[in-house]
Amino acid sequence: MFPRARQIASKAVHIESGLATPSIHISRTIKPITRLQHSQTQPVSNTITYGNPHQISIPAKRTRSPIRFGGNAAIQPNLQTDNTVIGPSARIENGRLVVRFTDGLETAFNMIWLRDHCRCPKCYHTVTKQRLVDTFSIPRDIRPSTIHVENTEHVVINWNHDNHTSTFPLSWLREHSYAPKLAAPRVTRQKKLWGAELIENLPVTNYEDVMGGDEGLAQWLYCLDVYGFGIVDGCPPTPEDTEKLIQRISFIRRTHYGDFWDFTADLEHGDTAYTTMALPAHTDNTYFTDPAGLQVFHMLSNTCQGGKSLYVDGFHIASQLSSQNPWAHHALSTIRTPAHAAGDKTQIIQPNPSTFPLLNLDPTTHELYQVRYNNDDRSILSNLSPKEIELYYDALREWIRLVRAPENELWMQLVPGRVVAMDNWRVLHGRSSFGVGIRRVAGAYVGNDDWKSRMRVVLDRSDARERI
Repeated sequence: MFPRARQIASKAVHIESGLATPSIHISRTIKPITRLQHSQTQPVSNTITYGNPHQISIPAKRTRSPIRFGGNAAIQPNLQTDNTVIGPSARIENGRLVVRFTDGLETAFNMIWLRDHCRCPKCYHTVTKQRLVDTFSIPRDIRPSTIHVENTEHVVINWNHDNHTSTFPLSWLREHSYAPKLAAPRVTRQKKLWGAELIENLPVTNYEDVMGGDEGLAQWLYCLDVYGFGIVDGCPPTPEDTEKLIQRISFIRRTHYGDFWDFTADLEHGDTAYTTMALPAHTDNTYFTDPAGLQVFHMLSNTCQGGKSLYVDGFHIASQLSSQNPWAHHALSTIRTPAHAAGDKTQIIQPNPSTFPLLNLDPTTHELYQVRYNNDDRSILSNLSPKEIELYYDALREWIRLVRAPENELWMQLVPGRVVAMDNWRVLHGRSSFGVGIRRVAGAYVGNDDWKSRMRVVLDRSDARERI
């Protein structure tokens, strides 16, 4: 049993928000509403003290890191040099609302942003979490007629063009500040990179636990999020029970292979997966615009020799590549290649856009979020220049060298009763060839957005919902 994940499962039902609103203690009454001229600076102060934020009961605690500001920040923090506790205030400066918090830090908000983000029931549906305000009815030069801080907890704004009132909790404004950002970056569970050594401590969850309640499901989802890989042992070796297990996460994604699979090496589809051939490590659906997020396999029966399953942590390979050959990592994250699926006579599948990098980085954080690698499904490279082609093949050679390094390969023989799920945006999979006999495998895809949504609901709960 995987002890770390088991520990998480025992705590999963007690998960609370890790970014909860701090406790607030009122020590002074509010000042009267002050009508402002836009050129005036009119702070309104009250005293506020913050309690400790709640912590989410998983290993990666949601703590706040120290606040740092770059030299080009729009508004620099105004720190107190003595121990005097000040109250929060709000003022207009350069056409923006500047909010000052009790620790002396300040941040600014555009007026149109504030009106567009009003959280009153007329402007925002608190149940569906959807905006109701007509953004394009807001004047470009919208200004407040009055602003004040109420009970040291809220900034209240009365708008000049329609006399609408918007009330913003100070904690909400701080959490969503942007000029400069005052809230620490949202902490996600730390990914654990792995290689062949994972065979000694596999992330395993019990079937009855997963089917019996959210504790077991939380453990499975935690393993998938942290390791990109999670095993469920004890599943009855039937298609029906396997399908029900997968549906504990989410509904099954239907593709040209169908929805739920129950197949042997019969070439039912024009794909080498339906043969007895060895399959090198790869991710699936590189020919889709949106590749499946999870892939789940269950060996229902096997009378063949061979056919061991191979798993490689693509994030671990990318990390090694970045350290050993940064140029190759950069090349594989910028050079875009095409892919296709055309083995079935009724299908010609190509993504839109037609090309993607092997390593896909978040354009905001520059962190790796997706590996798209299947050399067998790569299309003709006619979109690259001669120099790009040379660079691509050199970088790909370095990638393959690491993917095929024995210390990075996790080999495992699947057996009836053991269900393996993997993050198809992270973990490469393959198999060795196998001989005569019947090797019956069941499984399915789950959409990336669908399994991640389920994970947020089960593991993060109100924490993720309140940040929207």
